Amino acid sequence: MMFDISDDNNSQNDIDTFTITDRRVTVSDKKVIFHTVEQGVLLVNIFGLDCEPCVEEIKYLNFIQQKYSNDVFVIGVVTDETNQTKLDSFVNTYHIKYPISNDTQNTMFVSLLAKGLKLEDNYDKPLLALYAEGRYIRHYEGIVPIEMIEYDIKQAIKQSN
Repeated sequence: MMFDISDDNNSQNDIDTFTITDRRVTVSDKKVIFHTVEQGVLLVNIFGLDCEPCVEEIKYLNFIQQKYSNDVFVIGVVTDETNQTKLDSFVNTYHIKYPISNDTQNTMFVSLLAKGLKLEDNYDKPLLALYAEGRYIRHYEGIVPIEMIEYDIKQAIKQSN
């Protein structure tokens, strides 16, 4: 499913800054900024290790990371509580080419991201959220065709240049 959120006057202005994967992140409503990332477009992948659709999506995210590495920063955020050894094994098994966060602050980050996207607690995984220069562009719940995501990425790249 593809979603677009229009701004409304009832949005909250809470700003939270914390660190995941050794990167400082600020989340405010529908804005997400990774402060040390050079690329103008951010694609956040919220996923679970035991989520079959999440595993299926990895090859597409690897493709996006490789094809658009100069313009797009892809990051995976694990929602499962898991140890680093299990995550390292998962990354090696599926040949993941983008950073994966297994940080203790993942839960807070995912909660704030979902709140900003106006998602219910039982949203579908995988969840992809696309941002250009920190501004929300679109999000997807569940599996969506790579062509849709790639089209939106190209539009986001135009906005960030």
